[in-house]
Amino acid sequence: MLLRGRGVTTGEEKRPWRFLLEERQGRLAGELQADGWSGSFKMNAWFEKHAGKEVELGLEGFGRALLTPKGLRTHETGHHSESSVKVEGSLPLRDGPKV
Repeated sequence: MLLRGRGVTTGEEKRPWRFLLEERQGRLAGELQADGWSGSFKMNAWFEKHAGKEVELGLEGFGRALLTPKGLRTHETGHHSESSVKVEGSLPLRDGPKV
C-alpha cells in the first residue's frame, strides 16, 4: 500500500511536509519532504534532534505512524532549498472492538 500526502504533525505542530511511504508486511519505508528555506531548515533541525530514534508522527489522512529518521538529503541553490528525510517504521495497530 502506498501512503502519499501532505501534512505531518510532529508533537503539537502541523507541518506542510509531504510524505511518500510504502507499506509492506506491516513495515513502512519512504521519505518526508520539505520545500523552501524555512521548511528545509525546520526539517533539518527535526532530523538532527530525532535521527535514529523512533518518533510518533501524524500523517494527514492516515493517522499515527511510528517512524525512525535514517538519513537526510538537502538541495540548495541561490533561489530554492529542499530537504528529504529517509524514514522507516510502522503504523501502530488500531484497537478493534472489544468482545
